[in-house]
Amino acid sequence: MPGSYLVYIYDAVSGAKSAPAGLSRDRLLIPPTFINRLPWTKGYFETIDHQAIRPDDLLRQHCFRRWTGDYLDEEGNKLPAPVEPCGEWGLTNYMMLADLVSDAIGIPRAPE
Repeated sequence: MPGSYLVYIYDAVSGAKSAPAGLSRDRLLIPPTFINRLPWTKGYFETIDHQAIRPDDLLRQHCFRRWTGDYLDEEGNKLPAPVEPCGEWGLTNYMMLADLVSDAIGIPRAPE
């Protein structure tokens, strides 16, 4: 989704403020998700590391399901069929992202 951030949330934990070893496109906790800058500007998210993205870091094909039933890539181009992991075509906010993570790891969602 042009104009937003495409984030990968990994199934990895670190006890320190550093990127854990072994981050891999094969270890995503949830499908790639589009989000705005708000969580960083409000201080809810903190950037702890920055690395150049290598081709092996990215999924071979991004896929997002639109409310119409169409499947799109990250640029909005139509795909002939879904490719897993397939996320939702839409802008997620930090609370929706927290709900997705809570659901994936099996803990209660934060109260609204």
